Amino acid sequence: MTRMFRPAFAVLALALASAPPAAAQAQQQQSPPPGQQAPSYSGDQLESYAKAVIKVQEINKSYAPKLEAAETMEQRQRVREEATEEMVEAIRAEGLSVETYNEIFSAAQADPRLMERVNRHVERAQ
Repeated sequence: MTRMFRPAFAVLALALASAPPAAAQAQQQQSPPPGQQAPSYSGDQLESYAKAVIKVQEINKSYAPKLEAAETMEQRQRVREEATEEMVEAIRAEGLSVETYNEIFSAAQADPRLMERVNRHVERAQ
């Protein structure tokens, strides 16, 4: 997995850990059970995913100092919730649901060829 791809998802995963139940539940979805074929994704879906990854990274960078400066648990929680909302909005603005974003991530982890396609789209989108 490339560096640019992994942190973007990890940030969303951490942010969603404090998100409303629906978003947190979506983040917990895994790749299909053994014996079930992983879904295939179109070039347009992967392009949207790549753009969302980049936006999520940018949001993470902008919220990192705010999280660092938060003095109480409540302040940290508010910062995480704000970041999560922005990340979810960024993903949706690219035409994806959080569920699809996470499904693509999980599928790419399990399929090196898909990971390669995703990384090419991320590189082109930068």
